[in-house]
Amino acid sequence: MNKVILIVEDESDLRQTLARTLELEGYDVIEAANGDEAIDKLRQKERQRPNMILMDLMMPGMDGWSLRAELLRDPLLAQIPVVVVSGGSNVPRVAKSMRATAYLEKPFTMETFVKTVQDNWLEDADQAAHDAAVIETMSGVVHRLADLIESLLQQAPIVDDRLMATIEPFDLAALALELVEVHRPLAEKNDVELRVIATEELPLLPGDRELVRLIIDNLIRGAVNLMNGGTVELAVYHDHDAHRLGVRNVGGHPINVSEPLTTSEAQNASEPITSLSERRTAPGVGLGLSLVREILASVNGRLELQTDLEGGNTFVLVLPELTAKQWAKAN
Repeated sequence: MNKVILIVEDESDLRQTLARTLELEGYDVIEAANGDEAIDKLRQKERQRPNMILMDLMMPGMDGWSLRAELLRDPLLAQIPVVVVSGGSNVPRVAKSMRATAYLEKPFTMETFVKTVQDNWLEDADQAAHDAAVIETMSGVVHRLADLIESLLQQAPIVDDRLMATIEPFDLAALALELVEVHRPLAEKNDVELRVIATEELPLLPGDRELVRLIIDNLIRGAVNLMNGGTVELAVYHDHDAHRLGVRNVGGHPINVSEPLTTSEAQNASEPITSLSERRTAPGVGLGLSLVREILASVNGRLELQTDLEGGNTFVLVLPELTAKQWAKAN
């Protein structure tokens, strides 16, 4: 793998001198005249992620402070070592406040420059970015689990260590539409279209609307989080004496999914019906599935996994109609 350094410096003579010096040392160099150019080049997918960023502070357009803030907002870029290069005052303090790895005060010798690069080198930028993404993923899992537990405590009483559902008729299609609107901002962020398909007018479903809401919420969130572009379809229908809601990814580019999920993977996933493919690259926390299984049991439901010929996966929430005995017991 090549050794890549991004130099962000508006003084073209200095930028080119630094670039030539590094190239003689065996580095590949990317040049940018300000923060805007740097961000554009960092986000070009065909480029290798740099192992270091050398950054001036005073630049036209996006300056060094704004560029550093932008880098820190992106987990994949925040791990790249940044060396602040400046002729201003209090450079050490400024570099520390920006969480920079090191600094160079102008003027400096080429020997000092090369040594600073060598001493603060990130050997594998892609691995560091991957590790950061895993940490962010697991942090998101923990937060979602906390939200799930909090919602359970608010929505359902626990009797004899079992969740107790409150049975009332509700409109499953209307609930799906409501949750699509809740998740639309996240979908737009991932460039994902959310769509509900309800081809028939369904009878009201006797069940616990809030517990069913928790399950659908997790299904939608997981589907959207796994996609970059494309569409997430929610199909609401009635079949074999049961209300069904399918969540399917259409088009786009699945994140971290290289092959269809198997039924075994769906059954053993360690997240609350969310990013099941993340199990392939990151450890799970183990608690989510137990909670969701408990919710499913309390609403007399189940999840099915369907894989189509194109390799796509559809999770189907199946909510059977209550028998007369169950309805009488609930009331």
